[in-house]
Amino acid sequence: MKQAALPILICSFIAMEPSVIAINHDVVGSEKFYALNDSILAGQPNMRIILGFFHRYTDSLLCLPVEERKQRMGIDGVRISVGNLDRLKQITDSTRLMIATHGNRHIIRLQNEPLTFFEMSVPRSYELMVGKNKKEIENDFIKEITDFAEPDISLQDPPDFGLTDSLSLYTENGPSFHIPEIAFKRYYRKDEQGYSLLVDPVFPEESAYNLFLSDRVSGQYTLQLKLRKYGFKKESFKVSLKKWIHFCEYTGCECYVGIEKVDNGKIHAAIFAVNTIMQYNHVLYVTITQESLTRQEGDITGELHVYIPTDNIKELIGEYQEKNKTYKINIKKR
Repeated sequence: MKQAALPILICSFIAMEPSVIAINHDVVGSEKFYALNDSILAGQPNMRIILGFFHRYTDSLLCLPVEERKQRMGIDGVRISVGNLDRLKQITDSTRLMIATHGNRHIIRLQNEPLTFFEMSVPRSYELMVGKNKKEIENDFIKEITDFAEPDISLQDPPDFGLTDSLSLYTENGPSFHIPEIAFKRYYRKDEQGYSLLVDPVFPEESAYNLFLSDRVSGQYTLQLKLRKYGFKKESFKVSLKKWIHFCEYTGCECYVGIEKVDNGKIHAAIFAVNTIMQYNHVLYVTITQESLTRQEGDITGELHVYIPTDNIKELIGEYQEKNKTYKINIKKR
């Protein structure tokens, strides 16, 4: 006599690494709740990443025995400050989701008005949030940026200018990154039509700022890059400069430029794309020819390091010299 099959809940487990998350989407609460909030956060990719992490991570925890849950959360630095995992059964499609960032942690809070019934805090680790290790993140980056669909360019209000008397240029000054020489600055000329962004080989440093800090400069430029990867590997790819700028904006990265030197008709610069929510940085070292500024088109060559944790970034800046170390970037004093 054939014996009836027993119902079995199958959870997919992966080796115990802090950055890897098991996935079982059928375990936790209301799928309508997650789908609704994912749609609401469509224009906020960092918040969607945090929500996706929360869904997958709590899902995987519920597949583990209690002691293994504690072990996993201890390894990952995850804390439950209100309620417990059983409370997730209270999720409905009307549950209120709140995501906040305090210090070095993200806070995910669930409320069924007026009470908070669950709250979890997690480290601001991009690897943990996306469930991938550094090697996997680097391997995925080129497809991520080349597949990125550029948005329509929106009109912006005129900036609040300050006059730089020494150059007779109008400048839009923004914040600096760690040192004054790495900054957000855009340079304009005024003519009969109004203000226009400067791209001119006579002003190589100012032009380099404009190229990487605005998608409205005239001309067409292509980034020919080598992605530096784990294990001293490199992978070449190309992408339009405007797509790079749009990609940084969409993913929540603020960009800053530092000039290393201008020599033999070439501008050497470092661009820092800083994601303060996810605590990572992309660092791009580029060489721009002054001749391409004349033609207002051409290739910009360089090397790219992606998803560098913010805590490590100071070691890339020559201003921060400790214990006689030589760092990779020596930003020119202006």
